[in-house]
Order: sequence, then structure tokens, then C-alpha cells
Amino acid sequence: MSSDLFTGDLVPHLVDQRARLTPEATFAEYPVSPSSYSEGFRKISYRDFANAVNGAAQWLTQTLGPGKDLDTLAYMGPNDIRYPALILGAVKAGYKVLAHVFKGAYLVIFLFNAVPFGTVMIAPLSGALLSGRGLVEALQKTTIDAVLAVPSIVRDLAQDMELLHQCSEHLKTIMYCGGDLPRAIGDVVASKIRLLNQFGASELGLTPNILSLKNRDHTDWKYAQFHPDLGLELRLHDDGVYELYAVRDTKKHTIQPTFTIFPEAQEYASRDLFVRHPSKEKADLWSWHARADDIIVFLNGEKTNPISAEQYITSHNNDIAAVLVLGAQRFQAALFVEPTMDRDVVSPAARAAFIERIWPTVEAANRDAPTHARLMKTHVLFTQPGKPMLRAGKGTVQRSGTLNMYESEINALYRDADSLSIQSNDASRDSRTMLDEKAIKELVRQSILSTTGWTSLDQSADFFGLGMDSLQALAVVRRLRQGLCMPEFALSHVYTNSSVLALTATVVQLLKHRHNSRQSQDQTRIKERKDMIEHYKKAMNEQILPNAKAKSRSENTVVTLTGSTGTLGSHILEALLRHKTVGHIYCLNRADNGSSVQAQRNEKNGLQYPLNEGRVSFLKSDLSQPYLGVTKDQYQEVVSKTTLFIHNAWSVNFNLSLSSFTAQLNGLVKLLTTLNDSTKFTRFFYISSISSLMSSSLKAEKIPEQPITADETPGPNGYADSKYVAEQIIEYAAQKMSPSPSLAFARVGQIAGAVHHAGMWSKAEWFPSMIISSLQIGALPESLGSTFDCIDWVPVDMLAGVIVELANNMEPSREPGKRVQDSHAGVYHPLNPRKISWSTLKAVVLEELEDRTPIRIEVIPLPKWIAKVRQAIESMVDNESEVNDVSLEHALRRLPAIKLLDFYEELAANEDAPANQLETSETLKMSATMQRMEPVKDEWMRKWIREWFGSVNSSAI
Repeated sequence: MSSDLFTGDLVPHLVDQRARLTPEATFAEYPVSPSSYSEGFRKISYRDFANAVNGAAQWLTQTLGPGKDLDTLAYMGPNDIRYPALILGAVKAGYKVLAHVFKGAYLVIFLFNAVPFGTVMIAPLSGALLSGRGLVEALQKTTIDAVLAVPSIVRDLAQDMELLHQCSEHLKTIMYCGGDLPRAIGDVVASKIRLLNQFGASELGLTPNILSLKNRDHTDWKYAQFHPDLGLELRLHDDGVYELYAVRDTKKHTIQPTFTIFPEAQEYASRDLFVRHPSKEKADLWSWHARADDIIVFLNGEKTNPISAEQYITSHNNDIAAVLVLGAQRFQAALFVEPTMDRDVVSPAARAAFIERIWPTVEAANRDAPTHARLMKTHVLFTQPGKPMLRAGKGTVQRSGTLNMYESEINALYRDADSLSIQSNDASRDSRTMLDEKAIKELVRQSILSTTGWTSLDQSADFFGLGMDSLQALAVVRRLRQGLCMPEFALSHVYTNSSVLALTATVVQLLKHRHNSRQSQDQTRIKERKDMIEHYKKAMNEQILPNAKAKSRSENTVVTLTGSTGTLGSHILEALLRHKTVGHIYCLNRADNGSSVQAQRNEKNGLQYPLNEGRVSFLKSDLSQPYLGVTKDQYQEVVSKTTLFIHNAWSVNFNLSLSSFTAQLNGLVKLLTTLNDSTKFTRFFYISSISSLMSSSLKAEKIPEQPITADETPGPNGYADSKYVAEQIIEYAAQKMSPSPSLAFARVGQIAGAVHHAGMWSKAEWFPSMIISSLQIGALPESLGSTFDCIDWVPVDMLAGVIVELANNMEPSREPGKRVQDSHAGVYHPLNPRKISWSTLKAVVLEELEDRTPIRIEVIPLPKWIAKVRQAIESMVDNESEVNDVSLEHALRRLPAIKLLDFYEELAANEDAPANQLETSETLKMSATMQRMEPVKDEWMRKWIREWFGSVNSSAI
């Protein structure tokens, strides 16, 4: 019988209709026993259910009288037929029933998802915990097609292949809800049974989803496709992350329960964050990412989503019941662990042993975490016996309530795990290289004596046997961390090496290991770069085939520019538009509405050259995709007309690893392969960075304008590695392609703010952040480190002109008649040829700062300046009566340097190292703008500083 007969009416009426028309049809099945499936299930027909509803209504009316204004009744009982019968009986009697929130979800499923469609619902046991084994037992007693399960049941199946096999023989679908599911667990189950994600929230209900079989496969189980008629919107919350909103629509009031709860609201922000499916063909699939409340904002402004690390650590350790990663308004993350009930971690030794046992999985989670969110052994806290983490009814940990409950213990953890204060540069170097066992032994001995007050100490005596307590042990750890410059030195080292001799031997081994570990990390980075370069060489061997056809030359220049909406890209576009020989420009960007985004960026950067002359085409593009992410017709148009590619698009993020730049490197190779498809002689110009060769291992007096293949040249981060790999790819393409196009790259140095336009040098960058923070702390660094003390900065608007000149004037990669192996990419160093020292410019900076404050700005060494910044932010936070996101944001505006402390510390650590010198003679010959360039002038510096402070309320600085 069609379910259409039973839609569009009230549920109590639908039950009566089914009882009249199909009285023997099954409404639901309930276990005969509340605690075991051994006795099977009892089928409840619609005749039985309707009679139960009417009986409940009659009993309520006789006992309480007819309801008035839907008076509220409360009921809590077993998970059986009485719940739905009482709910509908109360409605018929003029009452409403207040149910527990999870009983409410059960009732929604049993009534609204079942009655209109005739779906038979099967209830689990009411007096036993839900489990994967219980599900298998139920399958042996009745027929079940689909299961709506909490994540813990899915986890049970993933961990027991026999249970999973039995379920796969009987079940068609498992739909999970009530919490997130780790990818590793879901993949196991999804390989055997169709697994689906059902999103729901108290304020939204269980959202109706589209469960298409055509546009998804079994690996898409984490993704939901929201029904388009619900009035839901996903709005950009952060980079690649969207927040789910419900937007009121009066035409949809019957399917928008949110606005029954919030009758005055026009929209509701769920605080649930989602990410889009990476495939363009599946752009309407969304995966739950985190609660906005879960995102940790550290004291330096960096953010992290702790969910994946928490899931990984929990799912890989049977000794752990739950973990939380914490660190909001702190400098560093910490791990909060709830051991399983059979694990005793009361004693210090037991805690130390437990940490060692779980640490391999913590390290594995660290490898996938951003640098600023990695966990250390010094920052691990355990729950106390009898004080477990708080749980919601569905079993998930209540983060906020748990952290509030353990607030004092968390504060004590961070106090006792003091991170190392910035010491003088010489002291840091001495401690880093300190492997003198005699000196270490004396440091250990003095740390113990000064902490305990003892006057003497035998070097083989046990500290704790002599009376050292746990607080004194923590104090010793703090002293040794500072004395050894080892913030990772753990309390467990003292507990397990409780004599001067034993602790000294441990420290020596740790220092040696750290030294060897650094060398090992360097070798790992070198190998990763080499492997990636070989991977792309192989890809180009397959994609770039020799082409004997001659390429025609065009007098009219047609440019394809990537990354035109960034600061440098906007200025390059402006310079191209002013260049008379440029006929047309294709701008490839990731934005949907490239033209309007470009107009906004141009206005922000003070650029005024019109975009509406028909000389610019904006195309939405993904360079890593076939046809560069544009249509085939658009691709053919771009390739057939372009005579010059300027590749500027690249993620500037120094916290990312090399592997995180895979998409950009894939895009570079795709762009290079387009040169083979072109019928014209085409030039290719890539914007690289001096970071590709900033390692101090380079020994040449001046680094030449040519490709560098030395293994140890890049700076110490994934961004520098990616630029180095990109240069090697371009050099290989120059040797591989025949006939040879013109391939070149420019190693760009420090890009300063514009001087001929009103656009502001971004305050988020290291130098603006330093100057703004210097006013706040009343001090300016005496040095910028060897890297920046000699200033060869180029204003962004001048640099754009230089790049356009270089790209237009570049020579072929191989001269006619030369062999393929003699081909090389062109290399340029667009740096300011007229340098000026920081000591010279410092005077105008001091003058501008002191004009803005009544206090005198002192000039201090860079390490002391860093220490003052750290002390200032801690003082600002300590003085806040309540630290929250608003007060933290306020502090970061006044002291933006706090976000870049690692960068400044790197400058300070290499303050005495000789700076690399780059050759610029060939670049100078090719650029008239560079030939005319002046050193950074006082008026430029004044303009930049006045723009930074002019855009900020002076009282906030």
C-alpha cells in the first residue's frame, strides 16, 4: 500500500488510519526481555499501538481531567512501547510530555520517521549497554535491514572482524550519529557494509539528507549531503572551513524546527564546522570538522582543531578511556588523559611509565599536527580517581565542563611545566653544545642542593630516600630545563634516575640524542626533497614529450598570470596593464568571482588602473586539476594564445611541511606541461624565494644567478623546501623540453610596502609586527639579525615592475645549436642593489615611535626584546579579569609580534652568523627599474609606519 495515503496529516491520525486499513501491519518490534535478546522480539501491530495510544489518552483524561493549554507532563521509563503510546495519548488528551533529549530523538525516529512511511522500527534492549556484540545477537533473532548506531558500536565492529563479518551478512546499511567517527575505524566498516553519516543537533533535529548512490562511493561515508529545501547555509568560517546556519524561511516553517525553539531569530548559527569534499564533482558533500567551541586558540593567535589528534590517540590505546587536547590562551598544547578504570596512574612512577607506553601514538599524532600544536611529555595531565571526565548522555566527553572542573589542576600543570625563558644568545649556544659530563654533574648537584636546602649530597644517594618530595622534584626539573636549555626535560627523568650519577648519565644521553636527532632530521628533510624531485622528474618524463615542431613568435604579448589577487600579484597585474606590448592577460585564480575580488584587492592596495578595458579575463582555476581546472575550451584558448606565463600563486605559510605543498607543485608541473601544447614560442617565469638557498651551508662569497643543486641549501621550513623543489623542477624542464622555451625564476627577497601607492604593508608580516609591538613594550631591537641587518628590501610596487621587465626580457633556456643537457633555466635576484644598514634606519624608526608615546623608547639586544614581548603578553593576560577570545584578540592587536616569536628567535640564534650574499649583476642588466632603485629611504619608512598606526586606534596600541 502506498505511503502517500499516510502523509500530510497529524501522527495520531496516521496511526488510527493504519490501524483501520492495515491493522495487522507491524509498527515496531521490542525485545521481550529488557536485558537479553535470548527471548527474541515482540511484534507490536498498528491495532495494538492504536489501542495503547487510546488507552493512555483515556487514562490521562480520567485521572487528570482534559488538558488545558497543552499542560506539561513528565515521564521517564524503560525504552518500550509506553513511550510512543504515552506521547500520542497525551496529545489526544490535550497534554504534552517532557522527555529526556535522547528519548526525544528515539521518539522522533519511531514516530515521524516510521509511521508516515510504514517503516518497521526495532528497539534495542532497555536495560543493557549498547554494543556491537549485542547488535549481532539481535540480528540472530529478527530481520534488520538498517541500523542507526552511535559511534561506539561502529568502533566495536571495526575492532572485531568476526562481528563485522556477521553484520555484513545480514545488514544492508549502518547509519551512525551522535558523534564523530575516526577515519581509520569507519574505513574498516565501510569496506564491508554501506556506512552513512547522519548529522543532527538538538536545535536542528536529525537533518534530512540526500543519499545518492550515483555521486558517492563507500569511501565517502564521512560526508553528508543536506537536503536543499531545509534552508541550511554553509558560510565560510576560516580557511576551507564552513559553519552551518539555519536561515528562516516562512514558506518552510513546517520543516524548520529550529525556529520553534527560537521564535524571534531570523537565523541560527549552529557552531558546527564542516569541510567540503575535495572533489569538484562532489562539492555538495560535507564532512563534519569540529565544533567552533572546540577550536583551540593559543596565546600567540595560532589555532588548531584537536579532534583528529584526540581520536587517533584514543583509538590506538586500549589503556585510554578518553583524551582531550587543551591549550586555549596558553603558549603550548597539553594532553589530558583519562586512563581506563583498570589502570593505576596514581604514583609518579606509574604516570611516567604510562606516558612512555602511549608516547609512540602521541608522536604519530604530532606528525600530522601543526608545529604550534604538538604535544610534549612535559605537558601531560591525568584525571584523578573518582573524578572522570564529564560525559553527555550519548557518551561523548563534555569538553567545556571537564576543563572547568579541572581548572586548578590545569593551571598547576602549566605552572610546573614552565617553558624556557629566553636566555642570552651566548648562553643558549653554550648549553646547546654542552656535553661536558663534569659540568652537567655539577649543575645537577647544585640544582638539588639549592632546591632542598641540603648542604651536602653523596652522588650515588637516592634523592627520594633522603626526603625529596614531589614539589621539590618539580622545582629541580624547572632548574634543569633552564640550565640545560631543555624545555622537553621531563619529571619522569628525575623519578626514574634518582641520584646525581644516574641523572647526569641520563642528561648526557638526552643531549647527545638531541644533537644526533637534529642531524637525523636534516637528513630526513634532504631525503624528502630528493624523493619529491625524482617523483616530479618521472612525471615530466611521462608528460613532456619532445616536439620537433617549430614554435611561431608573436609580436603581441599575451600573459597568463596566476595569483593576481594577492598583494604582489595585484601589483604585477597593474604593471602588465601599463605595459604597452601586453595585448591580453588571463588571470587564473581559485575564486569564483575573480573580477570582483580583484577590484576589491586593487582598491585595498591603492591600485587604480581600470580592469574593464577588455584586456583581462578572469578564470576560476585549480592548477593541479586536468586542463588547469578550467573548461577544455578555455584551456585551449589560454594555451593557444599565451606567450608568457607568470606563475605567482603559492601558499606563504612557514608552518607547513613540504608535503603540504604537493598541490602547488602538482600545479607547477601542469603549467609546465602546457608549454608542450602551445604552438607559440612561450616564456615561463616563476616567482621563487631567497629562502630556497638561505641555509648557512652555502660557502660561496656570493651566490650566483644560476640554479643551485646543493642538498643543504633551503631555509629551515617546508615553504623554503617547496621553493627549492620548484626550482629543481623548472631546471629539469629547461633541460627536458625540445624545442626549448624560455624558462626562468626570480628569487625574491624581503618585499616591503608600496611607496608609489597608498596600499599598506600588511601588519601581519614580521617587520610591521615588530614595530607595532616595539611601541607597546617601549623598546626597539638593536639588531635584526645577520639576515636583515643589511637591508636590500624592494617595495612591492617597484618589484612588480622589475618582474615584468625580467619576464619580458628573459633569454631562451638554450641557445640555438646547443645540446639539450646544456640547457638551463634563467635565474634572477631582484634585490635592492643599493643596501642600507638597520643601524642607519633605526633613527627614523625611533623618531616615529617616540612621536606616538610620552615614554622614551630604549634600544636593546634582540634576545632581550623577544623576552620583553613574551613578558608583556603574559602580563596583559594575567591582568585580564577573564581571558576570552575578545581580550586575547585585543592583546594580539597590541602585540602582534607574539605570533612570530619562533621567527624572531631564529633571527636571534643566527645573529652572529655571516649573511648570505646574492649576486645581482645579470639581473641589473635586464631591469631598468632595478638600475634606478634607491636604498630604503627615510620617507619610505615614515610612510609605512604612519600607515600601520593610522589604521589602528592609537589608544589600542
